[in-house]
Amino acid sequence: MHMTYIKPLDGLRAIAVLLVISAHWIDSYNWLYYVQAGRLGVNLFFVLSGFLISTILFQHRDRAAAKKASYKKLMWNFYLRRALRIFPIYYLLIFLMIAFQYPLHLELVRNQIVTALTYTSNFYVYSIGEWPANTGHFWSLAVEEQFYLIWPWLMVYLPRKFTLSCILLFIALSVTCRMFSSNYDLGYLFVFTCFDSLGLGALLAWLCLYRPALLQRLQPIFAAVAVVSSILLLGFPGSALILHQTRLFHSIIGFWLISFIVSNKSKRIFFTSLLSSKPMAAIGKISYGLYLYHIFVGAQTEHLLNKLFGPAKNPATTAHYLTYLLIKFLVLLCVCAVSWKYVEKPLLRLKQYFDYDRRDAKPASVIEPSLQSA
Repeated sequence: MHMTYIKPLDGLRAIAVLLVISAHWIDSYNWLYYVQAGRLGVNLFFVLSGFLISTILFQHRDRAAAKKASYKKLMWNFYLRRALRIFPIYYLLIFLMIAFQYPLHLELVRNQIVTALTYTSNFYVYSIGEWPANTGHFWSLAVEEQFYLIWPWLMVYLPRKFTLSCILLFIALSVTCRMFSSNYDLGYLFVFTCFDSLGLGALLAWLCLYRPALLQRLQPIFAAVAVVSSILLLGFPGSALILHQTRLFHSIIGFWLISFIVSNKSKRIFFTSLLSSKPMAAIGKISYGLYLYHIFVGAQTEHLLNKLFGPAKNPATTAHYLTYLLIKFLVLLCVCAVSWKYVEKPLLRLKQYFDYDRRDAKPASVIEPSLQSA
């Protein structure tokens, strides 16, 4: 089974990033806090990332093996394409924060900057025991980069017969590590505690490519397990099981959602049609920028609004607060649209020179779909 662009996955990205933004922008101790919307959004991203990245690696590994070609070009192109997608606006934002930290009163400290630059923000957050302003959300981007240092080498160079065993081992390792963690608040920040999310995505990629018939037969079971996971999350939020394994249950839900989308990609279903709608697809396309910029843009916009019109009060009941939220989101959309058009999209065109299969680079008329630019 050859995987191609699946439009509803852009919509699922949109849901994930909107959950994260809502959790960060709306005051705590509401229903979003109760359902842990922020963590759910991040874990959905992890499962999606594991699925998309593993699909790319599996497909091009198999093509290289069929041609008896070296894997060096595959690995070289993979990392260069990842760098073109991830690094430019990430380092652009860090540069802007450093350049304007004093006029904007960002209060960045040296270790915060160093760990942001080196994609080790997850270690910094854990070491200080709290969430730093402006860069706290970089922890998940650090996990992704650390994942890229390990996973491609295993999935490409490990003999294919051991691929499934490796994926299952990493999932089990992650679940076990969290069981022995005593830090419920920050113990989930390390890459080895995220391998169940990333690994479940990889497992789904393996099923899609190598066992598509089995994937279809298991759909009812996946749905049932996702329902049970949802019940446990909502019914027993303070239990030891949930405190340790929130990510696992979130990831199971994400696994089922993606498997449902993939299994029904050729059918007209309301859910997948909604995810494929223009607004959802548009938000999904710029989801990386939305996630990256939302803390900085949201804080600066709110500071300006408070200075001009005074702070909003009683967030759950006032139109004042809701208006601020809407203005912040519109400003964020504008920033991300500009970033996409003038920074991300032009640089993504350079991916054509690092195509996995083509030997002769030719100008591309369109940007690659999300499966290739995940």
